[in-house]
Amino acid sequence: GYEDPIEAELIDERHPYIHGMYPAPLAQPERGSLASLDRMGGRRSPSIDSIRKDPRWRDPDLPEVIAMLGHPIDPVKSNAAAYLQHLCYENDKIKKDVRQLKGIPVLVGLLDHPKAEVHRKACGALRNISYGKDHDNKVAIKSCDGIPALIRLLRKTNDMEVRELITGMI
Repeated sequence: GYEDPIEAELIDERHPYIHGMYPAPLAQPERGSLASLDRMGGRRSPSIDSIRKDPRWRDPDLPEVIAMLGHPIDPVKSNAAAYLQHLCYENDKIKKDVRQLKGIPVLVGLLDHPKAEVHRKACGALRNISYGKDHDNKVAIKSCDGIPALIRLLRKTNDMEVRELITGMI
């Protein structure tokens, strides 16, 4: 058979488990409740690595997360909105930063998204952003036609979680 050395190099880079660079994580024996964290011979999952500030993995910064809200792939949008919801929970500085980075109009735009998961996560993020004593975020949501978008979503959804998020926000 014909073997292209450049193609072989690309395969090596994309699939390190194939060529034994790393042991396949699922092929490792389980060892107690922490086994899933130690499957790769002492290497941790990316979420644990980012907590420990391993240079191979890092959490995205706020401008990157806001940019991901406009990503063409829906699960990326949904995950970015969920991450913003998490970041904004009881954190007034992050809420203010999201507003200043123009993240609120993007989240409001996602309320009209056809996928339920996307508008559910956008709704959760907007709820956390709007909650609190700072009225600037509430004004920002109103200023980019957030109230009509919320009403449209409330009228069309049967999802009780979304309905609760919307009525809590309004």
